[in-house]
Amino acid sequence: MTEATGQDVGRVEQRVKFELSMLLGVPVVDNEDNLFRLGMDSLTATRIVAFLKIEFGVDTRIQTVFERPRVEDLVQYVISELKRRAASED
Repeated sequence: MTEATGQDVGRVEQRVKFELSMLLGVPVVDNEDNLFRLGMDSLTATRIVAFLKIEFGVDTRIQTVFERPRVEDLVQYVISELKRRAASED
């Protein structure tokens, strides 16, 4: 993903939101939602970290998830990591 198109970003956003909904047990996750208010704890954060590694190959730490409690912030982090990785591969 050297140059992320709107479609790429949308796909990443949809996939992350879907997985967060599944992990948190809530039907819909919105960009402005706070993961702590939706029930995130350290176990859920660990699962989020594992999902990001498996789905996108993004290595992250639990602390990174805690520092980005809004859904939008976490999505933007994933997108920026994918762009950074793609740029380093060029």
